[in-house]
Amino acid sequence: MKAMIQQTLTAFGRLDCAFNNAGTNGPWTEIHDLELAEWNRLMDANLTTTFLCMKHELRQMLAQGGGVIVNCASGAAHVPAQGCRIIPPPSTAFTG
Repeated sequence: MKAMIQQTLTAFGRLDCAFNNAGTNGPWTEIHDLELAEWNRLMDANLTTTFLCMKHELRQMLAQGGGVIVNCASGAAHVPAQGCRIIPPPSTAFTG
């Protein structure tokens, strides 16, 4: 993420906006049947990547006096698809 921010600064001189849209689906299974390794993979893809982006984006934006970050989450955070048990927890982490 640091390298991505540095490339942006080299090309444009500042980071005024960011759109974070990292995420993936998990298996369509009941949560009690989900393996911990799969849960961790989903949390890394859906939460940790957004956290790391925001961490470095915010550091730069604060240093330059401002900027805007938009985090995109799955619509399943509010209206889960039939049989989908995995998407809502990570999506609601950023949408509340």
